[in-house]
Amino acid sequence: MKRGLCSFKLDVVTVGRDIDGEDITSCVAGPETTMGAVKRTKLPTGGNQKIAFDTLNELLSKSVEFNNGGEPGQAPCIRMDEAIGLIAARLTCEPKRRTERAQQALATLVAKEVIVLKGEYLARA
Repeated sequence: MKRGLCSFKLDVVTVGRDIDGEDITSCVAGPETTMGAVKRTKLPTGGNQKIAFDTLNELLSKSVEFNNGGEPGQAPCIRMDEAIGLIAARLTCEPKRRTERAQQALATLVAKEVIVLKGEYLARA
């Protein structure tokens, strides 16, 4: 068996029935055959990109919205317009340039596949 990083999936298996006839289930870890190799995401290097990345991570960790952009599984997401406003508030450039710079930082993070844009929602890549 090859050692190193590998992806896996959890399969639900029925192990019996209870007295009411309901299934008793458990999970078994198995190889994930539909995913490609695990890849490391390159972290942002620009100042505004770092602020945008840190802000997005904070927002996504607290997000109560899931799968609105069609992400697989239960990926937390945030509306892009909301993210732009919150990122812009943290930037240190001229106030009249903050929204523009927040948009540029997000566009770069999406282009570098650090985050994913699906419709109007952003999620972790």
